[in-house]
Amino acid sequence: MHYQIPELMADDTGLEPPEGWLATQFNVKRLYGPAAEFSAQTLPTQTEVWLFQPSPLSFASPLTPK
Repeated sequence: MHYQIPELMADDTGLEPPEGWLATQFNVKRLYGPAAEFSAQTLPTQTEVWLFQPSPLSFASPLTPK
C-alpha cells in the first residue's frame, strides 16, 4: 500500500496519510523501523496490518525536478 509521508512528500501528491485507513483496521502493528524478518515459524496466526517506518535512505535521496 502507498500513502503520504509528510516529511518526504509534497501535500499535492494526492496520497493520504495512513492514519484514516489504519483506524478502520484490526490488529494494527506499528513497526519502529523500515524492515522486518519473516519466517514460517514467526508469522502471526491472524491477519495483521503492519505499518513500517520509511527507510532513512529515502530521506537521503536527491530530489528530482518536476
